Amino acid sequence: MPPDTLHLRETALWSWSLYPNQCYLGRMQLTLRRPLEQSLAHLTDQEWQELHRTLSSYEGLLQDHFQPDRFNYKQLGNQWHQLHVHVVPRYADSRVWRGTQFLDQRFGDDPHPEFESPLDDEGTHALATWLKPLVSALDVT
Repeated sequence: MPPDTLHLRETALWSWSLYPNQCYLGRMQLTLRRPLEQSLAHLTDQEWQELHRTLSSYEGLLQDHFQPDRFNYKQLGNQWHQLHVHVVPRYADSRVWRGTQFLDQRFGDDPHPEFESPLDDEGTHALATWLKPLVSALDVT
């Protein structure tokens, strides 16, 4: 599946994409648009503020639709050096979206190693298509 099919939104500072492996329903990745291969400590005040608004807004959106029990965040940069943040919703019990059941097999533990997503490429694309207008409506800038 081409990565652009999972693109959800772009602001002046951040690009939002649904993560290809949806073993954690609603997992997404925020990528800083300006080149930066260092850590979160090197964000500008404006980038930090928008990141905070983005995380708060996205958490609210997922709470409205899927009621995650927790959120995990990761900024590693080991394999891909451009600064990006993984938003990983966590679920104590299974959730269902359009007839597909999602079970967080690692709830209460590190989200790695990842397990197989219940969605195939077509289902992941459908989830991105469904999320895109909801994400676009969020006020984060």
